[in-house]
Amino acid sequence: QYQQRPLLPPVKRVPHDRPYNEQSALVLSQWVVDTLTQQHAQIAVIARMGKPRIRRFDWTGMTHSGFAYFDSTTQHWTVINLFSDAPETPETFHLWQTSLYDFYYAQAGKETNALILIPPPALQNALIEGFTSGKHQQLLPDNGYSYIAPVEKLARFNCNKWIILNMLAATLQ
Repeated sequence: QYQQRPLLPPVKRVPHDRPYNEQSALVLSQWVVDTLTQQHAQIAVIARMGKPRIRRFDWTGMTHSGFAYFDSTTQHWTVINLFSDAPETPETFHLWQTSLYDFYYAQAGKETNALILIPPPALQNALIEGFTSGKHQQLLPDNGYSYIAPVEKLARFNCNKWIILNMLAATLQ
């Protein structure tokens, strides 16, 4: 059976200028692959450590998240995530795809901490349908990116709020 490929955003190349992040990026990306493979997941939410000044707002320290998606065409996991265009224009943002390794390499600091949320199979299918149809892009406002974006503040938006909206939309599908 032919499976339509998701409408993936452009690939964001992460500069590899933090050699101290290499080991944690290797460990965390392999942990995600192993965990999602063992659980037979096709898509999951992953989170990583964020900037120290932002961590004070979240006891987990996980301030950046994205969807880890298994691309059956390439046979690789990719991460679909939202990045601000900082420092040039921090209020604007774009949706990107990154490798698992780059997702963790880009984190601020060398901690080997991460979170995974594996949705139930029906919700995974609905999320993939959202990405395949392009509905995920309808959940992106024009601007208003903020590292701190409480759910109740509609004028503020970030990667975590985008994850929540996609999960809610997939649940209501």
